[in-house]
Amino acid sequence: MKPSATRNPRADQIDGIGLLHQDLLRFSINQEPSDEELDAAPVLLSWQFGRRSVLCIEGVCGNHPTIQPGPMRTSQLWWCDPQFGWVRTQNRLYRLGTYSRR
Repeated sequence: MKPSATRNPRADQIDGIGLLHQDLLRFSINQEPSDEELDAAPVLLSWQFGRRSVLCIEGVCGNHPTIQPGPMRTSQLWWCDPQFGWVRTQNRLYRLGTYSRR
């Protein structure tokens, strides 16, 4: 009898990096996120660039699938297109609302 396969604890992180890689490839050839992707993305209001040990975005988040609305810092910033109102972090796509000049 074969032992049951268990998912490696890093598998979710690896899957996330794979999705990030796919997005970065699309962005590098000027393929912007679709309207549907942006409609489903959490929105960051009053946002600004922040620092963790890596560059991130700080702001007031709404419509996030796992975090309550309020102030937050994103994971590492990988792509930023404020002209078109979105950023891609290590973990997800965000729509950008108003920029904070704090």
